[in-house]
Amino acid sequence: MQPSLSHLGIGSSAASLSNLRDSLLQPSLSHLGIGYSASILSNFGDSLMQPSLSHLRIGSSVASLSNLGDSLMQPCLSHLGIGYSAASLSNLGDSLLQPSLSHLGLGSSAASISNLGDSLLQPSISHLGIDSSIANLSKATKIA
Repeated sequence: MQPSLSHLGIGSSAASLSNLRDSLLQPSLSHLGIGYSASILSNFGDSLMQPSLSHLRIGSSVASLSNLGDSLMQPCLSHLGIGYSAASLSNLGDSLLQPSLSHLGLGSSAASISNLGDSLLQPSISHLGIDSSIANLSKATKIA
């Protein structure tokens, strides 16, 4: 599964998701256009995912993901340095991931990810409050 995120309205954005299996998800987020962004997701299994978000260059970023099971993932994103950020991920199973991202501190933000199965992840990210945002996921295929 390889996603492409672009045109966040504040610059260029590149994102890649690789090695998506039932037990491993490793993403790389970089070049959000307002600075440098690094993200690491590791130890993704049926029960555990631990992310590290750092160096947004507009402040400090702290993120924690807890309670990841076959049916539940709840993250907490805070202190993006530009304001307040709240995010919730729920209903994570083998086939479904629905997140809600809001209040990024520089405007309103809405994001939805639906239909996450072994072979499909389709996200929509829009209205970052500083401009329009367009996100595309392409080449989503099942990795055995």
